[in-house]
Amino acid sequence: MLFNGLDLTPYLKIKAISGRGISQTELAMLEVPGMNGAHLQRKRRPPRPLEIEADIRANNPEELRIKMDELNGILAVDEPVPIVFLDEPNITYYGIPESTGENDEFPFMHQGQLTIICPDPYKYGPELTADIPSDTVTLTNEGTADADPIFEMEVLAPVTFAMIQNQNNEYMMIGQPVDVDATVPFQRFERIFNSSGSSLVGWTDATAVDGGSVAGTMETNGTRFQAADYGTGTSWHGPAIKTSLSEVLTDFRLETTIGFWNKQPDEVGRVEIYLLDVNGNQVAKVAMKDTQSGHALAVGEARAGEVNNGHFLIKEYGDSPGNWNNFFGVLRIQREGNQWYAYFAKVDQSTGKHHTRRTVTWSDNEGLYTRTVAQVVVHVARHGTHTSGAMGVYSVEVFKINQESTGIPYIADAGDIITFDHQSEDLLINGESRTDLKDFGGSYFKLQKGENQLVTLPSGSFNTSIKYRERYK
Repeated sequence: MLFNGLDLTPYLKIKAISGRGISQTELAMLEVPGMNGAHLQRKRRPPRPLEIEADIRANNPEELRIKMDELNGILAVDEPVPIVFLDEPNITYYGIPESTGENDEFPFMHQGQLTIICPDPYKYGPELTADIPSDTVTLTNEGTADADPIFEMEVLAPVTFAMIQNQNNEYMMIGQPVDVDATVPFQRFERIFNSSGSSLVGWTDATAVDGGSVAGTMETNGTRFQAADYGTGTSWHGPAIKTSLSEVLTDFRLETTIGFWNKQPDEVGRVEIYLLDVNGNQVAKVAMKDTQSGHALAVGEARAGEVNNGHFLIKEYGDSPGNWNNFFGVLRIQREGNQWYAYFAKVDQSTGKHHTRRTVTWSDNEGLYTRTVAQVVVHVARHGTHTSGAMGVYSVEVFKINQESTGIPYIADAGDIITFDHQSEDLLINGESRTDLKDFGGSYFKLQKGENQLVTLPSGSFNTSIKYRERYK
């Protein structure tokens, strides 16, 4: 038996398992006076109990106690975990221990029962994948129950919408199709600057940063900008580089991917990206920093304006202290008219999904922060003689926000990844949740058991794959 990925064979000699046979169904009936029988109102599948009878065997009484203590620790989980039995190696249950029973105990053996409750009564096969060639596919779900698909679409050309539909006219869609008689598509976020952090070509040394001095030198390790050395100083000190944009922007978006690791409590450091006007005055800043010696606490900052008279949209550590420690993720700030917006999120490096997020909007009703954007500065620093963890900037992008009162904006560009996750009921673009783009009539439909016909739209716009797990009753 595998419990949460751990083989329990060294602990348990399983003698019997119940709860894997014919599945149970609960019926709700409505009885009417004077009527024979009753009306069936609904039926449901209750949680699945798994009853396991087993022995814990050891070579001596002391080893028996140790095994029981270790087993108690393994079984002490707070949510359902995967469970696999050796006679069903390709089937996974999800359960949590509820109760135990004891029969007899001998110096070298403990006999008892373990009850595991599966709130989700279904059992699952391994994850399967399939492609949708030429925008259509017929897929057979060989499970005995409907399955929850995850669709991943690699965008081949700019699109204003993405849609997947099945043979029952159920569909999921984000964005809006274009009515060629009434509207035209347009690029709302037009990328005018993109640096991957792999080359310093086009960058020069900057001269000023907040509350410290520019010192040392910047380098690239092939994937990120980082300090070759931080120089020296009594306050914040470290390298800073800057570059100019191809045009001056009024409505803009800055997005950067950074890494900031503060694993040790005595590590102090900061990563900052500034936007400047043509005269070098600050327009906005995003940062991740740890200013506390003796306590690991990363704090994110998103600011409109300069250090002495700016407005902070974000200046916090996340939902709870330590949430943004060892941060790898996205920092974003934008201005459109007098509306400011900031978005910070960690990114799961294995899945690309955003998590531990913060979104803030603010209206500059007094028109205090209206400078245009012409330059970008990247800065990393230490404070005094304190050490710092690894940190750097993986990418910097600046977008011009275009306005078009009657047009339909593109929602994704070539190379972007759109994900319809019908399992967790989420819609993602490049790992960022975009349920705000969901069409009102769209639904997180399932793959029905048997044959499924699927179509993607617009035609020729995606390389689409499907992931799902067959479910069994």
